[in-house]
Amino acid sequence: MKYSTTLLLGVGLTLTFLYACGASVHLPIYQTETEWVHLQEWPSGYPVQTNLSHPTDLEPSILRNILQRVRYRQSTLFTFHMGPPQPLFSHSQLTLLASELSQAFAQALPEEVVAFRIRQNPDSTSYTTGFCFLSDHELHLVIQEREQPDYESPANQSGPPMMRWEFALQQGQRLLTYQTHSTHYFPHWLVTSFR
Repeated sequence: MKYSTTLLLGVGLTLTFLYACGASVHLPIYQTETEWVHLQEWPSGYPVQTNLSHPTDLEPSILRNILQRVRYRQSTLFTFHMGPPQPLFSHSQLTLLASELSQAFAQALPEEVVAFRIRQNPDSTSYTTGFCFLSDHELHLVIQEREQPDYESPANQSGPPMMRWEFALQQGQRLLTYQTHSTHYFPHWLVTSFR
């Protein structure tokens, strides 16, 4: 018991030191062998957002209502045609994400995002990964990779090619636009109000 207390204290002090020194640390909120939700610094390769509204207390029921409205469409075998809208998250994923995101947003610093990796099918070889943050009463949800059925997986060479996908926007949702010399849309960056 004494050894485990000392070890836990040592790990805690080390993480605190690394975080204070600005080292990249992922603070776990939820973790299994294959899935996780954690806090992290702003991911590279994305336009940096300011005015993040963290920490914020947001009820799991509110997050669940927002996330269950997130739909996507994917291309059919004919890549120029998009199929009908379908939910991005399953019921079990909604329950997990609503609870864990609520905890994460309550702990997140203004410069942090909540990253996640989840999957519907325990036997799947792919995951849905992404990150989200709150800004000005809006939830920003960025999907970096969407879980695909095994026949779509790049590891399965005998199946059809990977299909493209896009958000199927609902009322009160929009894609992030970023203005440089011209307007750029981020097809997998969804913004929705939580008011």
